[in-house]
Amino acid sequence: MRVHASLQLNSWLMQIGLATIGQNGDMGANLSTARDFLELHERLSEDMKVICHSLQLYITTNKQTNRSRLSAETRRSSCYDACACQ
Repeated sequence: MRVHASLQLNSWLMQIGLATIGQNGDMGANLSTARDFLELHERLSEDMKVICHSLQLYITTNKQTNRSRLSAETRRSSCYDACACQ
């Protein structure tokens, strides 16, 4: 699951983020094209905020899952050690 999420993020950055900036890097020669540039980059910024929020949730969830697994493994190990000593 971790690899899948990072591949999705990488794919988005390469396909959407870089393509948008590459195709729309000119700030415009007049007010109309400058507004288009600004609007496009504001949308890109909002998309990036959503992706960053989703990534933060993924990281937090993954940390909690890993802590739960580690805690369960520690309990099993302690139980095994206690039983082995008897």
